[in-house]
Amino acid sequence: MLRSTLDQPLADGNVLVVEDQWFLVEDLRQLLLGWSCRVLGPFASVVRTLGALADGLPRPDAAILDVQLLDGVSLPIAERLTALRVPFVVLSAHAAALDQPELAAAPRLGKPARHDLLRQALIATLDGQVLGAVRPAGTA
Repeated sequence: MLRSTLDQPLADGNVLVVEDQWFLVEDLRQLLLGWSCRVLGPFASVVRTLGALADGLPRPDAAILDVQLLDGVSLPIAERLTALRVPFVVLSAHAAALDQPELAAAPRLGKPARHDLLRQALIATLDGQVLGAVRPAGTA
């Protein structure tokens, strides 16, 4: 459960990290810890993420979701998070992957994402707002 304040709007939030690029995972972990979040994961595959959600992982307050994972596209995770009413932010370097209908309501950021935009997107999802698409770096 979030214990947000004006200066720490993400404080004590459980944020699920689903990302298969380990150099990004460490960056995300450090950012989230710096924002006083609890990091759930990281998970690098669809199977492991869905298994953890089914096997008693603490309920996420929000999630950061990569589209392309080790074992395929993360759409089943997006569907499960939506069913659980867990807001998520999509990170992807693949512009075409961002057009999936299962991801349409989520804020979408390209990789590498600016830290301020990621923070803003997480706060907006927790407030029930949608920021819309931000194109991946290097795309038109």
